[in-house]
Amino acid sequence: MVTRSANRDGSASSARQDGSASHNGGGRSAASARQDGPGAQVPMAGVRGQQVVVVHDYLTQRGGAERVVLAMLDAFPGCRLVTSVYNPATTFPELRARKVETLPLRSRRVLQRDHRLGLPLYGGAFRRARMTGADVVLCSSSGFAHLVGTDAPKVVYCYNPPRWLYQEGEYRSRRCGVEWAALRALGARLRRDDLAGARSATAYLAVSQVVAGRIRCAYGIDATVVHPPYGLGPDGPVTPVDGVPKRFLLLVARGRRYKNVGVAAAAAARARRPLVVVGGAAAGQAASPYVVAVGSVDEARLRWLYRHCSGVLALAHEDFGLTPVEGHAAGKPTLALRHGGYLETVEDGRNGAFIDSLQVDAVAAAMARFEPDAYDPATIVAGAERFSPARFAERLAAAVTGAVTAAAVAPNPACP
Repeated sequence: MVTRSANRDGSASSARQDGSASHNGGGRSAASARQDGPGAQVPMAGVRGQQVVVVHDYLTQRGGAERVVLAMLDAFPGCRLVTSVYNPATTFPELRARKVETLPLRSRRVLQRDHRLGLPLYGGAFRRARMTGADVVLCSSSGFAHLVGTDAPKVVYCYNPPRWLYQEGEYRSRRCGVEWAALRALGARLRRDDLAGARSATAYLAVSQVVAGRIRCAYGIDATVVHPPYGLGPDGPVTPVDGVPKRFLLLVARGRRYKNVGVAAAAAARARRPLVVVGGAAAGQAASPYVVAVGSVDEARLRWLYRHCSGVLALAHEDFGLTPVEGHAAGKPTLALRHGGYLETVEDGRNGAFIDSLQVDAVAAAMARFEPDAYDPATIVAGAERFSPARFAERLAAAVTGAVTAAAVAPNPACP
């Protein structure tokens, strides 16, 4: 449950819905529409038979947060799903089987191609939306979804407070100049609105201890840590990937600077350790016989790569980081940067080892020393069970139940 270490400040205005939302392009209002069929059936007394609404920032990419949304939908069958922008072509195909409600936004087609262009707009869209007909609202948020208004208990599952407001230096290093300048100009108002939205929550959940600390600093709220599940389990269809070596380390990362793909590639070449990269190659990355970039792959091919790699390489600055636990679920150890969420998933000597520096020489030396065969696959798999989808659903349902119970005693504070 949420406890606050600072007094509530500022006043929150009443939210309203203006315009009509689309439902997969079908003119359905996210603020007032109700999912057809039965309510969410969760094996927890506090929410059984009640209407759960999952609200997510945007569904336009295939990342860790989008995998968590899929796990939320499994945890609460029959729930509604609301977001700002949805592009079925660029996010996980499993969402096509769902009814995705979207908020009213102009230039929707432009935002579907690049959701980052709408970052100055999303806050207002979520604040104007009000989730009616809901018994519980579960916000999946790293920036905007927690701003949504509701009279129901509101539980925020937070991947990180908005970086552009509270980690400006790190955010600026990740984004283009125009995008940064637009958000910077609106900083004071965005921070005020963000704080009001956060403090309207009944309960706050964090993906990691690192993020829980940031939530405390940003909002004065003590969050409960509920680790995300591994999104891709070891069981399921597999499709072989051609052109990869027999023994290799696996790096799964989008082509963003903070993922440090270029460092990994340079280190693999220097250590002469074969590396397979899934996702985006680093800009300007030199060709190397030790690095195989396979681009984006479907889940069957990714599952095959996890099964056949020697171990997983994780060098990104992550708030949690799903790739180590996906590798662990397949019995593979991780060589990880000693930073962020990896500190909560990698145990040195048990399911992996750490790298203390992102200098190419240091990473190359660590890759050369890393001996994946020294780890016991059965021990690694057993440790990964605490990150299973079933465990996540259990802990999430318990947290939502607690919020419902608390709200029955103390009404939800005024929402923005």
